[in-house]
Amino acid sequence: MEAERANFEITRMARLLEVSRSGYYRWSQAQTTMSLSKCHRAKLEIMILGFHRSSHGIYGAPRITADLNGIGAAVSHNTVARRMRDLGITGVSPRLFKTTTVADPTASYPDDSTELVQS
Repeated sequence: MEAERANFEITRMARLLEVSRSGYYRWSQAQTTMSLSKCHRAKLEIMILGFHRSSHGIYGAPRITADLNGIGAAVSHNTVARRMRDLGITGVSPRLFKTTTVADPTASYPDDSTELVQS
């Protein structure tokens, strides 16, 4: 119907195709709204990629969200994380120091100056 809109009336096409006019107009409005959201999403992805590249691939979703909010783009952490996941990019997390041995403060240790006697 969209392609033939210039040649024929919407009312006539709707009747011949057995669809409602209101349904066509609702669909047409949804296509416009959808394209606006896709445009917004594309702009957001470009900004996310820009911040990620400028950080040499270090920044993750929390820092990129803070940067985006800093320039005035109101966006949530979850949105940035979802877009980053869809783009296939991640931040680098420093490895945490993991303690494997806990020294007993009440234990008694042998003196280092003693020599071992072999028999």
